[in-house]
Amino acid sequence: MKGKLTKLDFSFVGYKFSGLFSEYADLIPRSLREVMQKKGTTHNQLETTVILYEPCKGEDHKIGYFYIGNMVTKEQTNLSNEAELIRINGQYATSSGTIDQMASIYSYISSWIEGNGYKPIWPDALFIEIYEKPLQPEVTWKEEVQVYLPVWQK
Repeated sequence: MKGKLTKLDFSFVGYKFSGLFSEYADLIPRSLREVMQKKGTTHNQLETTVILYEPCKGEDHKIGYFYIGNMVTKEQTNLSNEAELIRINGQYATSSGTIDQMASIYSYISSWIEGNGYKPIWPDALFIEIYEKPLQPEVTWKEEVQVYLPVWQK
């Protein structure tokens, strides 16, 4: 794996979901299917899927939330009541791999952050996963993912 520092600046239309962290492996694909059924309701939508996660803040933190949606090329004015326009702008440490390597990717980025003199912003800031190719309703676990963790310099 290879880590690097990057600046993100984009918007996406996301739908918010919540559930037990322990059930995310089933909840996220189910939520993705729900979002895919709404495809076409957002204008200027790209194929790039974004998942924005609340990180788990400790053993007592059992329920989390996340957003699933697609990047957009222009600001949206007419969104459904359940959709939110979310603007991402900040500095992130990043690495990539496949979904089945997710734990290793997160572990690697955390080590890379510390080893390169940066300070993590979480658990107060959200994690980002970006899938450049459209995700399908049935996840194969081999889909390519770019993971972004928010940081600032020490």
